[in-house]
Amino acid sequence: MATATQAPTLPAPAARDPFFYGWRMVPSPREDGTQKWDQVPLTEWDVLHPQEDDFIVQNDVHNDICMYLKNVFRWRLADRPGALVLQDHRVDWQTAGLIPHGPDIVVLFDSQPWDRLRATYPVRDQGARPVLVVEVTSPTTRNKDLDEKVTDYFLAGIPLYAIVDVRSREVESDIRLLAYRPSPEGPLRILSPEPNRVWLPDLNLWLATEGDQVMCLEPSGTPVGDYLTVARMAAEADARASAAERRADEAQAQAGAEKARAEAAVTIAAEEKARAEVAIAIAAEEKARAEAAVAIAAEEKARADEAARKMAELEAELRRLRGDSNPNTSTSNS
Repeated sequence: MATATQAPTLPAPAARDPFFYGWRMVPSPREDGTQKWDQVPLTEWDVLHPQEDDFIVQNDVHNDICMYLKNVFRWRLADRPGALVLQDHRVDWQTAGLIPHGPDIVVLFDSQPWDRLRATYPVRDQGARPVLVVEVTSPTTRNKDLDEKVTDYFLAGIPLYAIVDVRSREVESDIRLLAYRPSPEGPLRILSPEPNRVWLPDLNLWLATEGDQVMCLEPSGTPVGDYLTVARMAAEADARASAAERRADEAQAQAGAEKARAEAAVTIAAEEKARAEVAIAIAAEEKARAEAAVAIAAEEKARADEAARKMAELEAELRRLRGDSNPNTSTSNS
């Protein structure tokens, strides 16, 4: 009878890859008295309680979500004095029994000026008030975010602990949101009236999921875009503004050309009118001269007619004196 082949048991990821969780550089002395640095693998416990300058391996989805949340939170609190948003930063809660953590995102109010070159943030020394911690789960350390950190952040007095729980599937990731607040009985799960949303009161924002996307929403429900979205929208707005400015310049240039053509037409019309007026004046002068010539000709004709009449009278008188009764008889020399 054939039996099914049992799949081999694979060793834990850290056994297959000692640097699976990350590493830290640890100094060690050489025999000659000089010092060298050894790369030491991190454990799951080290990820929960990192030391300064630890390199913790994260996946790209985790990094994208954390970077988005940090940028949105910092933008939201830009005008609030003493507000500080830290990402993957070692935080010493300075609470008895708690070892420092490295939360994905922590929001603090009333912080004194902070030296960003320092790798561990001491909460009480800075006079700060933590108001929000957000953890984004990774497959190998998810149980820490869902279990141990719930208790630890309660002990640290965190008023709101939100978990972006990225659960891997074969084809795509499934993301759910969890949130806890402290109560006299211990950490209390917050049940949001809105599906797939957690209200962040100190930021006046919703933390929400839609499919495999994590986003922040305004109270009205309007999404807050990530840097790439905002940059693309800004670029598109700049392009539209440039196009509108270009069209305005073209319209202004066209209007200028039309104005120039209109002014040229007015000038030409004025010149044509002036030439017409000159022509009319010349024609009037020509008419006046013609009328004067006609008058002169009439006077000349009148004088000629008068001279002919007088000549006829003289000839008639001469004939009479000669006794020539025949007016048609012309006089001749004898």
